[in-house]
Amino acid sequence: MTGVIMALITYNPSVWPYSDSFCGGIIIGKTKVLTAYHCTIKSLQTHEVFQNEDVIITVGVLNKTSAYESTRAVYSVKAIYRLSVISTNRDVSIIELTEEINFTEHVRPICLPMKSHDSHPTPGTECIVSGYGWTSSSGPSANILRQGTVQIVSWDECRNHFTFISSDTMCTSSGEEGIGSCPNDSGGPLACRRNNGQWVVFGIVGGGNCAMTNGYNYYSNVSSNLAWIKFPIYMGTVFYKNFPSASELTSHLSANDNL
Repeated sequence: MTGVIMALITYNPSVWPYSDSFCGGIIIGKTKVLTAYHCTIKSLQTHEVFQNEDVIITVGVLNKTSAYESTRAVYSVKAIYRLSVISTNRDVSIIELTEEINFTEHVRPICLPMKSHDSHPTPGTECIVSGYGWTSSSGPSANILRQGTVQIVSWDECRNHFTFISSDTMCTSSGEEGIGSCPNDSGGPLACRRNNGQWVVFGIVGGGNCAMTNGYNYYSNVSSNLAWIKFPIYMGTVFYKNFPSASELTSHLSANDNL
């Protein structure tokens, strides 16, 4: 993949003093960053969402120790309130920025799946996972943005390893080399390539076996959550506990399927 499609998500140290805890994000528009829901809350028990001023979004980061390309203030955190400690259902949030990201050859968005012709990647499909997370099972986190090739596995195969995953979760195998997501990779992209060479984000990093030979990682399935993702992008709706009706989502998604 060319260009950095990722955003680095960090937090105001006055409210989140864990400097070694951060997340990835996925640039899907000039003011939109897609990430995992658990990256936008302080606790799975209370579901307390970080305040806008407590979330720091930085784009264009290839090396965390060097000067950042640009930092954007957060306008709103739009969270899909469905995650629980025993399920990965709806682990999706959208962060809206106060000012537009300046797209360059180094900073660019990635495509969302199109309902009309982007089918779910089949088992065996090779995709790329990216992040700044741990480089081994015991850390530390990477300073330089890293990526690795992983293979899609069937939901049933993954369910044998993670009994808590929901039907809108997808999984990959880390293979013999133990390539996959680790702590601090959460919220980052699992990107697969269309036949025309275009990259599409199909998964949002959730968790799994870090740097384990023949381990597994799980992701929120972007295709399964497309209505929930696209609706706030175009309608500006904040989701917490109240959701639009199924017919409202379906009609809106159909009307915007070319976006």
